[in-house]
Amino acid sequence: MQVLANIKSASTTIKNLASKVVNFWQSLTLPQRFYLIAFLIFSPEMPDFISGLFGDHDAHKNSKSIIWADSFSASTYLLTLAILVGLICELWPRIIKFWASIVGKTVTFIFYAFLANYALAYASGTINEITGVSAEHFPYTHNLSLILSVPTWFMLSTFMVLVLIPLLQPIYMAFLLLMRPFGLHTRWHSPEYRFPVITSVLRMFLCTLLAALFYFITLSSGVAGSMNTIFSTLVSNFTPVKVTYGIRKFNQEQPSDIDSSAISNPEKSKTTLNSDSDEVDKELKLYNERVNSYDNRIKQILAYFIYELEADSYSRCQVTSGRRVVELNDYDILEIWPVEGKEKAYHFEVKPCISPGIELHLSSQAKALY
Repeated sequence: MQVLANIKSASTTIKNLASKVVNFWQSLTLPQRFYLIAFLIFSPEMPDFISGLFGDHDAHKNSKSIIWADSFSASTYLLTLAILVGLICELWPRIIKFWASIVGKTVTFIFYAFLANYALAYASGTINEITGVSAEHFPYTHNLSLILSVPTWFMLSTFMVLVLIPLLQPIYMAFLLLMRPFGLHTRWHSPEYRFPVITSVLRMFLCTLLAALFYFITLSSGVAGSMNTIFSTLVSNFTPVKVTYGIRKFNQEQPSDIDSSAISNPEKSKTTLNSDSDEVDKELKLYNERVNSYDNRIKQILAYFIYELEADSYSRCQVTSGRRVVELNDYDILEIWPVEGKEKAYHFEVKPCISPGIELHLSSQAKALY
């Protein structure tokens, strides 16, 4: 009988606990539920994440953590999706309200117009780097470059703004508190909103985590090079600070980087410095390749498009056999031909246009002079 009583008591306790959990879950709003799901997904990785932030990142190079691993697992994307859905569900009504105002439409249009104008200039510069001539001679390639870059930039910039808004919420709340003596009483949440302080702290933590994931995902995908160009340009226009993605460079002049045993053993110190320098150089080279992989891929696509589709096989000017040509003006052409031994790599060379029409024109001018 005692056993049955214990079982019944345990069953009642479990039912009460399940009922409390269900009531707690139902009392949360939809964004709060997604924040809770994201926090539960991240909880097993929290010790490794905190130690990586305040410790040595090199200790986590071989870690299987969803934060520090180079190859992201499904849980990483599930975590990112949960945070994004929660932020969108919570901020969407405020975004709609902001868009409904004249100021909101003006700020939005100016922001995206700036990005579009920068994308136009970036596309022209990319084509110039590939061909060595002005992008005005390649209108179709210029359009293709915009099609490839503008959606990515718009999406990433919108994502950055979405993460930045919750991080600036404390400043907004402080502003509201300062405006209370002047009769401004505005609430960020409705009065029936439960756990506002805990939710705010959790939201800011998840947004910080999302920013870290954003950095690692853009770095692994190679988009970091483009984002670094945009972000550093924006910051340099308003501040004298130079902003770049980078890895700490090895400095042989820093005493802290040299082991204390180096004083008594200079040969060992020299060997250690050389090995560390080679390792850092190798890491920097690999890092630069990964950061610029997206831009290099875009350039490869554009070069292939120019050679295969926009360049001409025949021209009024004399063209070297096996090469294609783009006429720059009446007197210059751009010859394009593949690089031997490399896939989708091409040479670009500006040459004078040699044609019967130009020879006849020059001879007639010479006769007119004499």
